[in-house]
Amino acid sequence: MNYEERFWQLVEKRTVILLSDINTDRQEEITLAIVSLNGHSAGPIKFLLDSSGGTASHTLIIHDVLVNSVAPINGLIMGKAHSGAFILSQAFEKRVAYPHATFMIHAPSLDGLRSDTKSLSESIKLRKNIHEEMMRIVARRTSQTMKMLRIWSREERIFTAKEALELNFIDEIAKPPK
Repeated sequence: MNYEERFWQLVEKRTVILLSDINTDRQEEITLAIVSLNGHSAGPIKFLLDSSGGTASHTLIIHDVLVNSVAPINGLIMGKAHSGAFILSQAFEKRVAYPHATFMIHAPSLDGLRSDTKSLSESIKLRKNIHEEMMRIVARRTSQTMKMLRIWSREERIFTAKEALELNFIDEIAKPPK
């Protein structure tokens, strides 16, 4: 069974999974899955997350779909919630992480910029604005200050699940079933 078949098999069980970079294909799959699940019922959706992140534009689209879902979306961070995946994790109604999960925030990269002065300055300004919006998303959800978030972002600081819990990045650390 290939990835796409497995993805849709899980969606039938009201589970959405992201185990790769956030890109056009993943954004389209996740958007379609959440919209489809909302059309069937308002029952809870489980979102399994282990991602190093991806493009800022796709991250924000997925984030908007998650926060505007009629059905509550509860997230389980299984491994990494880095970069854009960290932003997605803040959209979950309930945020649970495995004990060895890690979290990281940083500014968007400047890949793909053209070097003509007008284009370069506009692109840098746009990326700064997107980064500030991402920091506001985290600040609203976690009550962390923009100042601290900017510092951690510049450092590309990696947080353990225990630190994430203490900083209100997650609501709980998963315990093994008995």
